[in-house]
This record gives sequence, structure tokens and C-alpha cells, in this order.
Amino acid sequence: MKTIFNLSFEESKNVIYKLKSITTSNPELAKLLRKNVLMYITPSLFTVFILLEIGVYITHPKNSIGKWVMILTGGLWLTGIFFMTIFPLFKHKNFASMYKNVILGTSGLLWAGGLSMAYPLTTTTLKNAGVISFGLQVASLIILICFFFYLGVTSKTKNIKNRKEKEKNKGAILKISVLEGIVLIGALIAAEFHNNFIFNFEYIFEKLIVFAVFWIAYLVVVRGFFKMYLTFYYLEKYSRQYRLYYRIPDSVWYFSKEEAEKRNDPVYPPRRKKLSEEG
Repeated sequence: MKTIFNLSFEESKNVIYKLKSITTSNPELAKLLRKNVLMYITPSLFTVFILLEIGVYITHPKNSIGKWVMILTGGLWLTGIFFMTIFPLFKHKNFASMYKNVILGTSGLLWAGGLSMAYPLTTTTLKNAGVISFGLQVASLIILICFFFYLGVTSKTKNIKNRKEKEKNKGAILKISVLEGIVLIGALIAAEFHNNFIFNFEYIFEKLIVFAVFWIAYLVVVRGFFKMYLTFYYLEKYSRQYRLYYRIPDSVWYFSKEEAEKRNDPVYPPRRKKLSEEG
């Protein structure tokens, strides 16, 4: 069974970011960029981390669950900061392998942010809107996740060549959107029942907007992280093909010219001797 992680080289081109960046063309500039990230981004992230922990401590209930959430959030933030700033300084197998692990580790920042916001939202929703409304909102979130996964990755693995297939694809997106709206409206109505059905259109509309904007923005970032991971996953899996396809110099792939010579794995630029032998 074909999954998103076992596509062919040609199929993988449809699900990854187009790799035309300074990190593949100028190794010195890439080193300078990493240095600046270490010098300026790290202190900023630690500041955000401290502020977030203070916020978590203030907003979460002072019970055992709240404390564990705070500890877990802190651990995820520290993991993300480590992978973003310290991990790239170590010696790595190659360019793609390093960034694949960086993306995977840095996603800890994403989960920390989601957890720190989801926990108080969960406790507030259960208290003010009831179990049924909370369950429907979770279902709505699952639909959103599937929707963004379908739009961002899965649909691109299919070669949509004719108008009929394009219309079918649009129809699937429309159905998912309608289902999302129905579930979310059902959650809001259930919340009103929980509150003795004090119907307030302005409140419902405001809550719909806040829910949609917050979770859609968050899922857009999650999708972006997943696509970045796929990019470096396939860059490593089909390393020789992609190194030629994107013309990634050996000195960038192995971080330096000296290291590339030690590895003795020339791909780009092609060696003249090899070209003459083939001719």
C-alpha cells in the first residue's frame, strides 16, 4: 500500500517544497545564517519560553494536571529550542539528514504552543459549554486536520489531468467544508443548551470567528512543518537524484569542501574525469 512516505522520486516532487534557497547555493551564507540564528533567535526563544511558562502557571489551575501540563510544555519548548539552535552545530551525516531532524525536533515548539493554549480552552469549554459541545468541537478540529492534510499533501500525490477529476477534487473539498461548518454550529448550539439556551447571535458569531481563525492558523503552521519534514525526508531518500535535480554542490551537502572530499561521494558538480570516461 502506497503511503505519503514511500512515493517514487517523480511523485515526491509534488509533495515537497521547491528547494531554491540560499542554503543550497551559498555555503558561507548558510553558515552566517546559522550563526545569526544562534546569536539572536536563541535569546528571543528563551524569553518567549519564560513568558509562556509564567502564563501557563497563572492561567492553569493549581492542581496536579495543571502542573504536569506546565512541565510537559516546558520540556517541549526546551527540546524545540535545542534542535533549532544547538543541534545544527554538531557533526551530521549530510545536509538533508540534519534539517530533517531539526524540523522534527523544532516541532516541539509547535506542540508546546498548542498544548499551552488547548489545555485552558479544554477546561473552559467543559465548564461553560458542556461535554457534548466539547466533543463536537474536537470532531470539528479532526475534520480540519484531515482537510488541511488533504489539501496540503495527499491531493498533490494524485496527477489531476482532466477537468472531470478537478471538479471531483473541488467537490470533495466543498463537502469537507460543509461538514466542518455543520459540526461547529452543532457544537455552539449544544453549548447554548448547556447554558439554558440563552441564545446570543453576536456571541455565537464571535466564537465561530475566534475558533476558526485560531485553529486554521495553527493547522497552517502544522501543515507547513509536515511539508518541510517531507522535503528533507525525500531529499535524503533520493539524495543523488535531488542533488543533481537541484544542483546542490557537494560542499553544501556535506557542509564543506574538505568534508565532501573525505566522503568521496561526488554528485554535483560532476567530475570532468567521470564525464570523459562516459564519453
